[in-house]
Amino acid sequence: MTLDDVICKLEITDMIYEHQRLLDNHQFEESRGIYTPDAVMVANGGVEIRFADMSLETMKGQSSNYKPRLITSVVVSPTGPNTAKAVCYSTLRRDLCPNAEQHYDFVKTDKGWKCRRMKIDILERFEGELAKLQAEAAAKAKEKKM
Repeated sequence: MTLDDVICKLEITDMIYEHQRLLDNHQFEESRGIYTPDAVMVANGGVEIRFADMSLETMKGQSSNYKPRLITSVVVSPTGPNTAKAVCYSTLRRDLCPNAEQHYDFVKTDKGWKCRRMKIDILERFEGELAKLQAEAAAKAKEKKM
């Protein structure tokens, strides 16, 4: 392992933790700073969403009341002189959100490391508050159709 590899691993690991902290603190505008302009998020169903197209309201809705995010097992693997991949586990409120594995593709830019792709894989779901919220939303949608 080279010194550049070690620096890459430290910088990206720190970026992942800092990004999650920004989301916890609802600093959504600042959280966009880790992404390249064309960065995408791939949701569990395979749908790609460009971060630049995601409104701050959407980000707030996706992050509301999820504090704290527990990020563990961060592994960063340099894949070239200016590229790297990372993976970590993310656990939010177990009664509300599924546990996930987050996969990142990073590229080194003139402004440092930036994420160009993030994929979220759901690992396990728990029944509880999330199931109640989904059932209520489905019932309301059904009422509107009538």
